[in-house]
Amino acid sequence: MLINHDLKEAKNRYYAYLVFQVIGCLLLVAVIAALYATSVPMYTNKARMAEVFTNITVQKSRITAEYSQLGRWPNARVLAEGGDYGIIKEITFDGHGVINVSFNDSHSGFSSEILSFTAAYVPEASFSHLIWVCGYAIPPEGYVSIGRNITNMAAVKLPRTCKNIETKY
Repeated sequence: MLINHDLKEAKNRYYAYLVFQVIGCLLLVAVIAALYATSVPMYTNKARMAEVFTNITVQKSRITAEYSQLGRWPNARVLAEGGDYGIIKEITFDGHGVINVSFNDSHSGFSSEILSFTAAYVPEASFSHLIWVCGYAIPPEGYVSIGRNITNMAAVKLPRTCKNIETKY
C-alpha cells in the first residue's frame, strides 16, 4: 500500500512541477513583451528624430550658404514637402532665420507638432559664425537667436540637444 501511495504523489508532483514551469514561462514571456512594448515608442521616436536631423542638415547648410552670399536672409519658402521625407510633412524657411519642420501623423495625415531650428549669431562680432539652435535649447553664451522659435513638441520627444537642460518635465 505504501508504495502505491508514493506513486500517486509522484504523479501529482510531476503535474504540479509542470504547471509551475508553464506559469514561469508565461510570466517570462509576459515580462519580455512588456519590456518590448515600452521600448518601441522610444526607439521609434529616436529613429524619427534621426531622420529629421539628417534631412534638416542639408537644408541648414543651403540657407547658411545663401545668407553668406546675399548678406541677408533669403525669401521665405517651402524647402521640402512630404514624399521621400516620410514622417516630415513639410520643411519651411520663414525668411527671418528660422527653419520649421512640420510632422505627419500616420493616422490622420496631419499633426500640429512643429520643431524649429533658429539661427543664432554673436552681435558684437564684425563677422559672426551662424549656429542653429534646435527646439527649446538656449543659445550659447554671447549668441543671440534670430527669429521666433515656434516649437510646440513635448520636450520628452526631443533629443537632449533640443532641450533647455534646466527645464523640468
